[in-house]
Formats: sequence, structure tokens, C-alpha cells
Amino acid sequence: MYKLLIIDDEDLIVQGLVYLFENRPDLELEIYYAYSALEALEWLKRTKIDIVLSDIRMPGMSGIALQQEIVRLWPHTIVIFLTGHDDFNYIQTASRNQSFDYILKTEEDEVIVSAVRRAVDRLDGRFERERLLERAREQIKLALPSLRKEWLLERITGEAADNGSELELRLKELDIPLNAAAPILMMLGRQDDREPDGRTADQTLKNFGLQTIVNEALSPTLNLFSCMYESGRWIWLIQPNIEGLLPENEDFECSWKHAALLVRESLAKIQEECRRQIGLSVSLIAGASPVAWADCEHAYSLLKRILYIDYGQRKEVLLSESHLSPNERLEHDKDISHWLKMNKIQTLQTYLETSQRERFFSLFYELARHIEESGLDLMKLQWFYSVAPIFFRFMNTSFEENNALRIDVDMLTQLNRHSSWEDAVDYIARLAEAVFDAQKTDIGERELEIVARINTYIEDNLAGDLSLTRIGEEVGFNPSYLSRLYKQLTGEGLHDSITRMRLNKAVELLTQPSTKIHEISSALGFESPAYFTKFFKRVTNLTPSEYREKELSIKD
Repeated sequence: MYKLLIIDDEDLIVQGLVYLFENRPDLELEIYYAYSALEALEWLKRTKIDIVLSDIRMPGMSGIALQQEIVRLWPHTIVIFLTGHDDFNYIQTASRNQSFDYILKTEEDEVIVSAVRRAVDRLDGRFERERLLERAREQIKLALPSLRKEWLLERITGEAADNGSELELRLKELDIPLNAAAPILMMLGRQDDREPDGRTADQTLKNFGLQTIVNEALSPTLNLFSCMYESGRWIWLIQPNIEGLLPENEDFECSWKHAALLVRESLAKIQEECRRQIGLSVSLIAGASPVAWADCEHAYSLLKRILYIDYGQRKEVLLSESHLSPNERLEHDKDISHWLKMNKIQTLQTYLETSQRERFFSLFYELARHIEESGLDLMKLQWFYSVAPIFFRFMNTSFEENNALRIDVDMLTQLNRHSSWEDAVDYIARLAEAVFDAQKTDIGERELEIVARINTYIEDNLAGDLSLTRIGEEVGFNPSYLSRLYKQLTGEGLHDSITRMRLNKAVELLTQPSTKIHEISSALGFESPAYFTKFFKRVTNLTPSEYREKELSIKD
């Protein structure tokens, strides 16, 4: 729905144009009007107007001067001039100010409607998919570094779900020179000569210097994607340049073995060049073998544990995942698997707070099974006391009181209050179900309250400002969203509701003989009795006087 502002200093012209466009529901316009350029400016400073239909010659401020203000406030607003003056100088000035159309008041109504329809078509065209996508692509180019970093963090933290064709498309969009169908080698780097506050001199220069040194050491044999994902911490995703080779090809396997060897053998040279050329002290660790994209999170966590926990206190270390013994690797894998599962409890909280019932229970039971299969009481304690706090925010609040949601603090904070592990899991599951049910009830009640507030405001202000902008201000919603929400909740458009309420009030007042027609017109917010009569007859096929006479005769 677009907003149309009609401006003219003649009352009858304004009322006639309002009536003309109110009877054009196919255009889907929200109509505003003003009797001077200064009054129009008040609307323009208050809300975005899409189309302005304005007279040119008006007292106080001309339409031309108003147009200049419109261009300053809302550059994309379309201005159509409607005037009784076929003046070339006006037309020329309006054209220079980028007016959309210029129509004489002597033209037929359909000419005016056609001009507004063309304006609507132009506004629709501005948001055509292809043009929007093209502008989005231009913005993506500017934002590529931050978008790549965001994608990488999602990938190594397990939040990215793009695999297969989706991953291929994502790599192409971000201009990352890696193959979605092939696995990857991973390498991490850590800056060791950091100041206590985490900063170093010329950090940006050193960042690019390190990446240039690595590229020179490994390219063109390998394809690389690198990123400083935290200050002084880097990651490289690496693939051999094996375009056209199939996995069953012998050269394919040889290329991966050579890639892993090349990375390991280059670590010392990279470290030395960083120290010599850019004065950067770094530690590096490389993966022993390629991993599938879906296993990035585990591979990253393993390398991170070795570099930052096992060797976190040592400087300028050069490591490879292959230095781990089989038993050490098994223990590390178990710890990381458990840590990754426990790390998803934060995701559980997100699902609970955003009413994502199915996702919550899918992850909830996945984590519960993992803990049960471990057979370790310590892990059960850790899981229980990590999950319980996500329910604390629902305690002792209006949410709990309004929804009859009662949380037993002892049951939630003491695992030994439950007869078994299964009983504890079942209790938390039932508590989550209660929260989801309460959320659904709460949302429904809030939506009904919004509708009630809107209807009350309309009924109390039938003679006042009933624009979407004003109603939106009253209930605290964006006008466009408010219009959609109201229709979704009531099945009736907001404009139709206002018309219905005005009509109901008019019918009520018309049954009171002492109330004059012009008083009813004023009480319902119509600009004149004539305009009220047009409105009433359009809806009932009777004038107000005819309706009153009919009703009074029935009572007699």
C-alpha cells in the first residue's frame, strides 16, 4: 500500500479528489490531504509519503517551493502537479525539480487516476526483483570482507547448514576460491607478540603481511581462503588445485598427500619470513589430513585445543595434528565432542525464548541421549546445571503469573530431587512444554489487546486523525506492518473497519431527530456535509436524510 498526499487550497477540489481515490480500491492507496503547502509539510515531516498530488499556485508557499522540500526530505517521492494554469514556466521549473507529471484541472478524472496509476507502477518497478538483486550484488562486493568472516565463523562454530549445492552457491557469492565438492585442509595461526591490551602497532599491516607471506609460500599449487577471525588469530582453508580430477583418480589422492606435506613443510619458512619481514612472532598448526565441510567445527576445535590449551603458554611453536598419539587423539576427540554438545545449550535457550518448539525438543533430546550414552555422572551434573538456568528468566515474573506457569525451584536446581536421570530429563521437557504453551497464550492475548486498543482509538476519534501513521503511533507499530497485522488478526482491513465504525455511528446518530446532519458530519470527521452524504449514499444507497425518514417512519 502506498501513501498519497493530496494538496490544494480549495476545499471542494480536495474533497473531490479524496472521494475519487477512495473509490479506487484497486490502487491500494492510503490517502492523506492538506489545504496548504505548510500543512502538507507537517505530514511530510511526520511520515514518508510515496505520491504527492499538488496544486502549484497556493498562498504562503507554492507547489514548486514545496516540491523542493519534498526532494530534500523524501528523494524518492513522486510529485504530480495538478493546476488550472497551463503555464510553460511552471512546467519547465517543475520538470527541472524532477516532477513526475503535470495535469490541468480541466482534464477528466480518468486522466488524473491514470497519472497516479503510472506513479504506482513506477514505485512497483523500483522494487523489481532483478534491480533489487543487482543493487544487492553491488553492496555485497563492498561488504565481502565482513561477509566472508561472518560465513567462516558460522562454519567453524557449527551454525552454518549450507552443504552441497547451497555451499557451492555460497562460495561463489562470496568469491571464495574453494570447491564445495572437495574436502579441505585447515591451518591456524596465533600472534605471540601481543600487548597486554591485545593490540599491537601496525596490526592491519601485519595482518595483510602474514596473509601475503602464506599465499606466496603455498600458491599456486594450493587454493587458499584466509581470514583473521579474531584479533591476532587466523585460519586458512586449503585445497590442492585439482580442478577436473575425480576422487577415484590416483592423482587426486596424490594431490591431497602432497598438499598436506607442502603445508607442513612450509610452516617453518612462513614463521621465519613473518619474523624477518614484518617483525611478527607467530605460532602455527596444520591439520594432518583433509576433512569434509560438515566436519569443520570438530576439526577447528581440535586444532584450537592443541594450539591454545596444550601449547598456549609457549611461543613460536610449529605444530601438526599428526603429532598426537592414537590414545591422545581419542581423548581429544571425546573431549571436543562433549564440549561441542554442551556448547549447544545456548542454542537451546534461543529456541526456547523464540518459541521454536520443534527445534528445541529435537536438540534437547539429542543432547540428553549424548549425556546418557557417556555413562558419566559428572557429565549428567554438568548438563543438568547448564540447562536449568535457561528457565530462570521465566521465574517470578508477570509471564509466570499470567500463564499459571509454576516453576519448582528445588526441582529445577537440585538433580538429586529426581528419582532418576530419566525423571530429571522428563521434568525439564514438561517445563519446556509449559513455557511454549504459555508463550502461545501470551502472544494471542497480546494480539487481542492490540486489536482492542486500535478499535478503542478509532471509536474515540471518529472525528480526528485516523491515518495509519497516527494509529501506528498510538499502538507503537510501523504503519505498514500494523495494516497487515490488523487484517491478519481480524479478517478485515483497517480502512474497512474505520468505514464500518463511522457508518455504525452515523446510523446511531441519525435515529436521534434532534441531531442535525451537519453535526453528524462533523462528529464523524467529514470535511463537509456534502462529503458525508456522498459517503453514506455510497455505502447504503440512501442519503442521510432518506435513511432518517425511513427509520422514523418505521418507529411511527
